[in-house]
Amino acid sequence: MTCLYCLSSSAVEQWIENPCVSGSTPLLDIKLYIKHKISMNNKIIKFLSILKNASLVKKDFIVINYNLLLLKCVEALYKEGLVLSYSVFKDNLDLKLSIKLRNVDDIVLTSKLKSVSKPTHIKYLPYHELCRISLKEKTGFFLTNKGILTLDECKRRRVGGAFSFYS
Repeated sequence: MTCLYCLSSSAVEQWIENPCVSGSTPLLDIKLYIKHKISMNNKIIKFLSILKNASLVKKDFIVINYNLLLLKCVEALYKEGLVLSYSVFKDNLDLKLSIKLRNVDDIVLTSKLKSVSKPTHIKYLPYHELCRISLKEKTGFFLTNKGILTLDECKRRRVGGAFSFYS
């Protein structure tokens, strides 16, 4: 993960060479980094809306296009017991991800998922702020450099991340 405010040595050298030219600023990769985070967050938000819509119409399973980020998300949901099972299969030339939703007393557990970070406003929480959070009977999911982790896993591994969603 790159720091938003860090300057690379080549950017600093290039900026110092021409400090008097109007509009000369250090060449940073901030736009690229933010665009990458937003696109990852968009995929998660679309996935959550598919899960919530499927739970509203009481479907037993859904099939979506395979994506490594979504696979990690489904694995985290499976570990927490919100998804009954999942599998990856090949359909023609495309990989698909089949997810079986978990029902308890005729209520699909994924209907309670709520998105926290928006594509335009990503809520990043460093480790020292994560330690202050307590989600009483809910499970928070964070997008970190170690993958998608729950709040408890983030505290155990001492990492911060973008607060994606909770259930």
